[in-house]
Amino acid sequence: MQIKELKNEKLKREYSVSWKSADVDAAVTKKLEGIAKTARIDGFRPGKVPLPLIRQRHGAQAREEALSALVQEATDQIVADNKMTLAERPNYDVKENAEGKDFALEIKFEVLPEIKDLKLSDLKFDRYKVNTDPKEVEKTLKGIAERHAEGVPSKAKRATKKGDMVRIDFEGRVDGELFEGGAAKGHDLELGSGAFIPGFEDQLIGKKPGD
Repeated sequence: MQIKELKNEKLKREYSVSWKSADVDAAVTKKLEGIAKTARIDGFRPGKVPLPLIRQRHGAQAREEALSALVQEATDQIVADNKMTLAERPNYDVKENAEGKDFALEIKFEVLPEIKDLKLSDLKFDRYKVNTDPKEVEKTLKGIAERHAEGVPSKAKRATKKGDMVRIDFEGRVDGELFEGGAAKGHDLELGSGAFIPGFEDQLIGKKPGD
């Protein structure tokens, strides 16, 4: 395995890592041998399946697992050798992954900064004041109130209108047959919310209890 540093800029790090094809093949073969120990194929006793047959059936899986292990090993080594703490999961950019050839990729990530001992008495802070628009505050409060509003039965004997909450029973049918999830009883629906298919809620406007 060859590791080369590409970028060391503030908290950003980039490395190129490559493996010889022989090393990749050895890692894949090791994975195949592990699979062969428990593989069950008709005509062979467990653990006695020929490796070429295991490679034929599980070669892709073994290669994927082997490469994943190699990449994780390289990442761990880079972090340990440079005494870094990752701030995020690394981003892997594969450069060469053809079978029978070398395997190469670039690893990119950010690290956490090193924080030395601090004396709070030596620190100075700036206090910032945030200017808020009263209209935006009112708009936000209105939105919160609407999301937490509780419905109460209407005392007025009137027809329904947009914005009302109605409690309905409904059945949906296709070619006369009920379809799964297309029926309910006692369902609360806000008229104008767009929760149902277009045109459905419009048909409930102007109705009275019991309709």
